[in-house]
Amino acid sequence: MVVGGGSEVLVVGAGPAGSSTAMLLAKANVPVLIVEKEVLPRRKPCGGLISLRALKEAGSVLESHGFPHIPEVLVERVICGVRVMGTDPSEKGTEYWEDDPIGVMVDRSAFDFFLAKRAVEAGAVLLDGLSWRDGLLWSQREGLVERKSGRDAAKVIIGADGALGPTAKTAGMRRWWHRWELGFTLSTEIHVGTRVCDAIAGAGRPGGRGVVEFHCLDGLVGGFGWVFP
Repeated sequence: MVVGGGSEVLVVGAGPAGSSTAMLLAKANVPVLIVEKEVLPRRKPCGGLISLRALKEAGSVLESHGFPHIPEVLVERVICGVRVMGTDPSEKGTEYWEDDPIGVMVDRSAFDFFLAKRAVEAGAVLLDGLSWRDGLLWSQREGLVERKSGRDAAKVIIGADGALGPTAKTAGMRRWWHRWELGFTLSTEIHVGTRVCDAIAGAGRPGGRGVVEFHCLDGLVGGFGWVFP
């Protein structure tokens, strides 16, 4: 695979930040190329909760450029409450509820794929299975170095591949923090069925809306867990 030249901007990472940026650039007639190291759609460890504030701010920006709301099919649950549990599992915990939604739950795999497709529809070029390292594009599918360097592929590179991504390393940003200053996360997805999920999420509360849980972890200073049904 050879990456064609002519792109003004190379966006590294097809998550929400990368795809949304590419959408806006493409809508403004800026030639933009997105590279994503995973083959889309891909699994993404994430709670999947989008706050109402984020929805409003992102929605107003995207709508002003002609992009639609998030389709209802992508919304897995509307969230109206938060439950905080202590280290004692026998305790009930503390709940906070709003009459109106405070956020929605989405599956990151489907949500990210939706945004990436919207970027392509706007005119961006998306190459998945392709990673950017040390100024070179590497093919995940073929296991070879692309014949175009990052500098040849675009005039501007936007890093949307996370704090530990290769663009942060190349830009020298990793020197801004120590590894011990960063947290780490372990996550798993468990299928428990609709009845159990509704019981955890608080179905039957105002409007049948859901709740997300945060759990304080005994013996782990500063650590916590969460359940986002």
